[in-house]
Formats: sequence, C-alpha cells, structure tokens
Amino acid sequence: MPQPAHAHLAATLQLTTIQLRVADLDRSLAFYTNQLGFVAGHRTADIAELTTAARVPPLLTLTVGRGAPAPPRDAAGLFH
Repeated sequence: MPQPAHAHLAATLQLTTIQLRVADLDRSLAFYTNQLGFVAGHRTADIAELTTAARVPPLLTLTVGRGAPAPPRDAAGLFH
C-alpha cells in the first residue's frame, strides 16, 4: 500500500522567514522576546526581525499592519 504524501518531509525542505502582521509592534516584540525567548535583530519603526541567537538569519519578521481591519474575535489566528 502506498504511503500518504504527508508520511515524511523531504530532506531538502527548509523554512524561510515567517512574516506576521501585528497591530502593536512593541507589544508583540515584548511577547516574542520575553515569553518565547526570541532574540531581537534588525528593527525599524514598522518591522522587527527575530532570531534564535545573535548573527543568525531571522526566523520571524513582525510587520505593523496599519489600516488593516481587525479580525473578528472568533477568527483563527494568534491573539496574544
């Protein structure tokens, strides 16, 4: 019987930077660094890059989503 496609991941699969749109960059940056242990990297007024250690490529980029409508409270997402 053939294996389902999700049985294993290809050895060449790599994650690149994940980008999340946030309403409050300072609040989100505090959460990811203080609660989850990410290390803050490059930062501008609208963007913050987060890594797992100094001099490591960013794993997560937080971007301010100005003007974006707020999702409904019952919507799927990261509400922290």
